[in-house]
Amino acid sequence: MTQSAEPAGAHTAKLIEGAKQEGKMTFYTSTSLEDSEALLKRFKQIYPFIKTELYRANADRLMAKMLTEAQAGKFFWDVQINGDLNTESMKRDGHIGKYVSPQVAFYDEASIDPEGYWVDTYPNLICIGYNTRLVSKENAPKTWDDLLDSKWKGKMGIPTNPYTWFINMIRIRGEEKALEYMKSLSAQDLRVRRGTSLNVELLTAGEFSLGIALTNYRIQALMEEGAPLAWVVPEPAIQVLHPISMSSKAPHPSAAKLFIDFVLSKEGQEILASFYRIPTHKEVPARYPAIKCEGVKRMPFSPKNVDDYEKYVALFKKIFIKK
Repeated sequence: MTQSAEPAGAHTAKLIEGAKQEGKMTFYTSTSLEDSEALLKRFKQIYPFIKTELYRANADRLMAKMLTEAQAGKFFWDVQINGDLNTESMKRDGHIGKYVSPQVAFYDEASIDPEGYWVDTYPNLICIGYNTRLVSKENAPKTWDDLLDSKWKGKMGIPTNPYTWFINMIRIRGEEKALEYMKSLSAQDLRVRRGTSLNVELLTAGEFSLGIALTNYRIQALMEEGAPLAWVVPEPAIQVLHPISMSSKAPHPSAAKLFIDFVLSKEGQEILASFYRIPTHKEVPARYPAIKCEGVKRMPFSPKNVDDYEKYVALFKKIFIKK
């Protein structure tokens, strides 16, 4: 992947000229509505001649919508932010176009697609959450294996779709050992509930003591509001990237590139950090530094995670849902 040799000012000026002709930019995202609207509000202040449209849904619904539209020959969206597995799948299917933003100079290689299709806007670190009214820091689990202790039986919750966690556990342990672990964990009588947000709400309410495969930034945000929560990120840290990319058939390509440049800029990343996200821009600190887990080894994203995706989704459901 190579950056354009064109000066940044000339690059932006050319995009502005094209965007004025286009007059619009459509953004599809799985990022929360509050975060997304904040990004678009500031973008429109900078480029008032660009009308913006937003469609927000959870990762799987967003993916389904984009694929349905593509199959019908309809191409409405210009820019998308979605989870890494869905983004890589869209890339393979030819729905994502190449664009190397000048902002990549401020990003580590691990945050950038080497072929130039996407850049991570923020990673979510997968954690074990616990209710501090029910579990002390001393007794809280520190590793995934700690969850197999009999004292936690019937006291843990898990979302219905933590597929990145499941696939990365297989990468870490190997398929045979990982599946043995998952079956033992399932035997702990887990409470399986739809969605990470609902699981965090139930954990906060004390419906269960531990929450598996949650995101540490979300728990940290509630902790700052006084919720009785804490989190642990076992090492190596499993992360879900949230790449930004443009459509291979973007109706408004110049406006799309301007928006990507903005989201990846220092200002765009500061907006995301203000909502407790973990910024990937080198010069932007996290609102609460602890959530970055500095010094903790992270599992890098691998495109191979997509290879057997359907197989492992089916296995997760068989083990945890269709018992």
